[in-house]
Amino acid sequence: MIDDVYVAHSHRPSLSFPDGVAKLGCPLVRKGNRMTNDPKIIKSPLSRKFTADGITVDVEIYRAEGSDQWTLELVDDEWTSTVWDDPFPTDQAAWEEFESGVQEIGLAALLEEDQPTVH
Repeated sequence: MIDDVYVAHSHRPSLSFPDGVAKLGCPLVRKGNRMTNDPKIIKSPLSRKFTADGITVDVEIYRAEGSDQWTLELVDDEWTSTVWDDPFPTDQAAWEEFESGVQEIGLAALLEEDQPTVH
């Protein structure tokens, strides 16, 4: 059992660790009585509910703390998640990709499986 909380940052390689704790590329986070390497999620202020064609989705735009790559995810009212395969350089780029897709093929089509990438 690890009694203390240790945080490893890749830019601080000189930190020492107790036995059994490895150096990782992302921070170690304590959850209850155990430690995990789950990064903190940063949610974009562009995330919001969006309704079109009688369909409402949660548009989630987020990144892991320490990352500069943004993820675009749509979650419908049945908790079905649609996540873009490729990350975006900014949260604004992710939002613009979403808006473009809605305008070009519609929200319902964005939620369908095997849709081609809209650029």
